[in-house]
Amino acid sequence: MSALDMLKILLGEECGSDDKLLLFLLDEAEQYALAYTGLSELPARLVPTVARIAAINYNQRGMEGMSSVSAGGGSRPADPLPGTIIRALDAYPAGKVVNIRAPRRN
Repeated sequence: MSALDMLKILLGEECGSDDKLLLFLLDEAEQYALAYTGLSELPARLVPTVARIAAINYNQRGMEGMSSVSAGGGSRPADPLPGTIIRALDAYPAGKVVNIRAPRRN
């Protein structure tokens, strides 16, 4: 299943957007995932995560710059990404430390 198909399923019937917006959001989410992980290519296992990031960005349009959201008499921080997505991205380390100490030079 393509990332676009996954995104449409996640957005459900409310998604009346054309594919251009959805493809833009998917590209933006993929670039975020690649920058976060330090990878140059997106592994197939991260495609659903990228679709989820794009869905979150779709649903948060117009909320840029907000620090909290109020609903139902309560307030919560406007977290950019939930922990499940961060954990999925963290499974791909941003860098690899080979030696934490530089060799001594005489």
